[in-house]
Amino acid sequence: MRSLKIRSMKEQTHRSIPSGGLQAQRWVDLRAETILRDGNYWLTELSHNLQQLSEKARSTTEFIQRLKGMSDKVTDTCIEFERLVTVQCEALIAAINARRDVLLDVIRSDKEAKIRTLKDQQASCTGKLQQTTGLIQFCIEALKETDSAAFLQVGSMLINRVANTDMTWHQEVTNAAPRVSPIIDLTLDDSSVIRAIDNLNFIQMKRKYPYG
Repeated sequence: MRSLKIRSMKEQTHRSIPSGGLQAQRWVDLRAETILRDGNYWLTELSHNLQQLSEKARSTTEFIQRLKGMSDKVTDTCIEFERLVTVQCEALIAAINARRDVLLDVIRSDKEAKIRTLKDQQASCTGKLQQTTGLIQFCIEALKETDSAAFLQVGSMLINRVANTDMTWHQEVTNAAPRVSPIIDLTLDDSSVIRAIDNLNFIQMKRKYPYG
Protein backbone atom coordinates (compact mmCIF):
# COMPACT_ATOMS: atom_id res chain seq x y z
CA MET A 1 0.00 0.00 0.00
CA ARG A 2 2.83 2.39 0.94
CA SER A 3 4.62 1.64 -2.36
CA LEU A 4 1.43 2.32 -4.29
CA LYS A 5 1.01 5.69 -2.55
CA ILE A 6 4.65 6.58 -3.23
CA ARG A 7 4.28 5.52 -6.87
CA SER A 8 1.14 7.61 -7.21
CA MET A 9 2.77 10.62 -5.57
CA LYS A 10 5.82 10.17 -7.76
CA GLU A 11 3.65 10.17 -10.87
CA GLN A 12 1.80 13.31 -9.70
CA THR A 13 5.04 15.07 -8.78
CA HIS A 14 6.67 13.93 -12.00
CA ARG A 15 3.98 15.69 -14.02
CA SER A 16 4.78 19.01 -12.27
CA ILE A 17 8.59 18.78 -12.68
CA PRO A 18 10.33 18.49 -16.07
CA SER A 19 12.42 15.39 -16.60
CA GLY A 20 16.11 15.89 -16.03
CA GLY A 21 17.82 12.60 -15.64
CA LEU A 22 18.67 10.66 -12.50
CA GLN A 23 18.88 13.74 -10.31
CA ALA A 24 15.41 14.77 -11.26
CA GLN A 25 14.14 11.28 -10.52
CA ARG A 26 15.70 11.33 -7.05
CA TRP A 27 14.14 14.67 -6.36
CA VAL A 28 10.79 13.26 -7.34
CA ASP A 29 11.22 10.28 -5.02
CA LEU A 30 12.31 12.50 -2.12
CA ARG A 31 9.39 14.83 -2.71
CA ALA A 32 6.94 11.94 -2.73
CA GLU A 33 8.33 10.53 0.50
CA THR A 34 8.15 13.99 2.14
CA ILE A 35 4.53 14.39 1.11
CA LEU A 36 3.71 10.92 2.40
CA ARG A 37 5.55 11.53 5.69
CA ASP A 38 3.80 14.87 6.19
CA GLY A 39 0.49 13.25 5.36
CA ASN A 40 1.04 10.53 7.94
CA TYR A 41 1.99 13.16 10.54
CA TRP A 42 -1.12 15.20 9.96
CA LEU A 43 -3.23 12.06 9.90
CA THR A 44 -1.77 10.96 13.24
CA GLU A 45 -2.16 14.46 14.69
CA LEU A 46 -5.76 14.72 13.51
CA SER A 47 -6.56 11.28 14.90
CA HIS A 48 -5.02 12.22 18.26
CA ASN A 49 -6.91 15.52 18.39
CA LEU A 50 -10.16 13.82 17.45
CA GLN A 51 -9.61 11.28 20.22
CA GLN A 52 -9.05 14.07 22.77
CA LEU A 53 -12.09 15.98 21.52
CA SER A 54 -14.19 12.82 21.67
CA GLU A 55 -13.06 12.23 25.26
CA LYS A 56 -14.03 15.80 26.16
CA ALA A 57 -17.41 15.35 24.53
CA ARG A 58 -17.95 12.14 26.51
CA SER A 59 -16.90 13.86 29.76
CA THR A 60 -19.22 16.77 29.01
CA THR A 61 -22.11 14.39 28.37
CA GLU A 62 -21.44 12.69 31.70
CA PHE A 63 -21.23 16.10 33.41
CA ILE A 64 -24.58 17.12 31.90
CA GLN A 65 -26.13 13.91 33.20
CA ARG A 66 -24.57 14.61 36.58
CA LEU A 67 -26.06 18.13 36.60
CA LYS A 68 -29.46 16.69 35.72
CA GLY A 69 -29.14 14.22 38.58
CA MET A 70 -28.18 17.04 40.95
CA SER A 71 -31.24 19.04 39.84
CA ASP A 72 -33.44 16.10 40.79
CA LYS A 73 -31.54 15.80 44.07
CA VAL A 74 -32.12 19.51 44.80
CA THR A 75 -35.86 18.95 44.47
CA ASP A 76 -35.81 15.92 46.77
CA THR A 77 -33.57 17.69 49.30
CA CYS A 78 -35.80 20.78 49.39
CA ILE A 79 -38.91 18.67 49.95
CA GLU A 80 -37.24 16.91 52.90
CA PHE A 81 -35.88 20.18 54.30
CA GLU A 82 -39.32 21.81 54.09
CA ARG A 83 -40.70 18.88 56.07
CA LEU A 84 -38.02 19.28 58.75
CA VAL A 85 -38.58 23.05 59.03
CA THR A 86 -42.32 22.46 59.35
CA VAL A 87 -41.71 19.95 62.15
CA GLN A 88 -39.40 22.39 63.95
CA CYS A 89 -41.87 25.28 63.64
CA GLU A 90 -44.70 23.07 64.89
CA ALA A 91 -42.51 22.13 67.87
CA LEU A 92 -41.94 25.83 68.60
CA ILE A 93 -45.68 26.47 68.37
CA ALA A 94 -46.32 23.57 70.74
CA ALA A 95 -43.77 25.03 73.18
CA ILE A 96 -45.49 28.43 72.98
CA ASN A 97 -48.88 26.82 73.60
CA ALA A 98 -47.50 24.91 76.59
CA ARG A 99 -46.01 28.11 78.01
CA ARG A 100 -49.30 29.90 77.37
CA ASP A 101 -51.10 27.30 79.50
CA VAL A 102 -48.61 27.88 82.33
CA LEU A 103 -49.09 31.65 82.13
CA LEU A 104 -52.88 31.30 82.10
CA ASP A 105 -52.63 29.12 85.22
CA VAL A 106 -50.67 31.93 86.91
CA ILE A 107 -53.40 34.42 85.99
CA ARG A 108 -56.13 32.11 87.27
CA SER A 109 -54.22 31.51 90.52
CA ASP A 110 -53.80 35.27 91.01
CA LYS A 111 -57.49 35.77 90.31
CA GLU A 112 -58.51 33.13 92.82
CA ALA A 113 -56.19 34.61 95.47
CA LYS A 114 -57.62 38.10 94.94
CA ILE A 115 -61.20 36.86 95.06
CA ARG A 116 -60.47 34.87 98.22
CA THR A 117 -58.90 37.93 99.90
CA LEU A 118 -61.82 40.16 98.91
CA LYS A 119 -64.33 37.59 100.15
CA ASP A 120 -62.49 37.34 103.48
CA GLN A 121 -62.54 41.12 103.82
CA GLN A 122 -66.19 41.19 102.82
CA ALA A 123 -67.02 38.56 105.46
CA SER A 124 -65.09 40.53 108.09
CA CYS A 125 -66.95 43.75 107.26
CA THR A 126 -70.27 41.90 107.18
CA GLY A 127 -69.59 40.47 110.65
CA LYS A 128 -68.65 43.90 111.94
CA LEU A 129 -71.80 45.37 110.43
CA GLN A 130 -73.98 42.68 111.99
CA GLN A 131 -72.40 43.25 115.41
CA THR A 132 -72.91 47.00 115.12
CA THR A 133 -76.49 46.59 113.92
CA GLY A 134 -77.19 44.29 116.86
CA LEU A 135 -75.72 46.81 119.28
CA ILE A 136 -77.80 49.60 117.76
CA GLN A 137 -80.98 47.56 118.09
CA PHE A 138 -80.11 46.65 121.68
CA CYS A 139 -79.48 50.31 122.54
CA ILE A 140 -82.77 51.34 120.95
CA GLU A 141 -84.61 48.79 123.05
CA ALA A 142 -82.73 49.97 126.16
CA LEU A 143 -83.79 53.54 125.47
CA LYS A 144 -87.38 52.36 125.43
CA GLU A 145 -86.95 50.98 128.95
CA THR A 146 -89.31 52.84 131.32
CA ASP A 147 -87.60 51.54 134.44
CA SER A 148 -84.93 54.10 135.17
CA ALA A 149 -83.16 51.84 137.65
CA ALA A 150 -82.90 49.06 135.09
CA PHE A 151 -81.58 51.50 132.46
CA LEU A 152 -78.97 52.82 134.82
CA GLN A 153 -77.66 49.29 135.32
CA VAL A 154 -76.85 48.90 131.62
CA GLY A 155 -76.54 52.53 130.53
CA SER A 156 -72.90 52.98 131.44
CA MET A 157 -71.97 49.71 129.78
CA LEU A 158 -73.85 50.62 126.60
CA ILE A 159 -72.20 54.01 126.41
CA ASN A 160 -68.75 52.41 126.60
CA ARG A 161 -69.62 49.77 124.00
CA VAL A 162 -71.07 52.33 121.62
CA ALA A 163 -68.03 54.61 122.02
CA ASN A 164 -65.63 51.71 121.52
CA THR A 165 -67.58 50.42 118.52
CA ASP A 166 -67.63 53.88 116.99
CA MET A 167 -63.86 54.17 117.36
CA THR A 168 -63.11 50.74 115.96
CA TRP A 169 -65.65 51.30 113.20
CA HIS A 170 -63.75 54.38 112.13
CA GLN A 171 -60.52 52.40 112.07
CA GLU A 172 -61.77 49.13 110.58
CA VAL A 173 -64.52 50.25 108.24
CA THR A 174 -64.58 53.96 107.46
CA ASN A 175 -60.87 54.21 106.68
CA ALA A 176 -60.62 50.65 105.42
CA ALA A 177 -59.51 50.01 101.82
CA PRO A 178 -59.71 46.88 99.71
CA ARG A 179 -56.81 44.62 100.62
CA VAL A 180 -56.08 43.85 96.99
CA SER A 181 -56.51 45.62 93.68
CA PRO A 182 -59.13 44.30 91.25
CA ILE A 183 -56.59 44.87 88.48
CA ILE A 184 -54.25 42.03 87.55
CA ASP A 185 -50.99 43.89 88.05
CA LEU A 186 -48.94 41.63 85.79
CA THR A 187 -47.35 42.30 82.40
CA LEU A 188 -46.26 39.64 79.96
CA ASP A 189 -42.64 40.27 78.95
CA ASP A 190 -42.54 38.86 75.43
CA SER A 191 -39.93 41.23 73.96
CA SER A 192 -37.08 38.70 74.15
CA VAL A 193 -39.23 36.01 72.54
CA ILE A 194 -40.29 38.37 69.74
CA ARG A 195 -36.64 39.22 69.09
CA ALA A 196 -35.76 35.53 69.07
CA ILE A 197 -38.52 34.84 66.53
CA ASP A 198 -37.37 37.77 64.38
CA ASN A 199 -33.82 36.41 64.49
CA LEU A 200 -34.92 32.87 63.63
CA ASN A 201 -33.08 32.07 60.42
CA PHE A 202 -30.96 29.51 58.63
CA ILE A 203 -27.23 29.01 59.07
CA GLN A 204 -24.96 27.91 56.25
CA MET A 205 -23.68 24.40 56.83
CA LYS A 206 -20.07 23.64 55.89
CA ARG A 207 -19.91 20.70 53.50
CA LYS A 208 -17.27 18.08 54.27
CA TYR A 209 -17.63 16.37 50.91
CA PRO A 210 -17.65 17.54 47.26
CA TYR A 211 -20.85 18.25 45.41
CA GLY A 212 -22.30 15.38 43.51
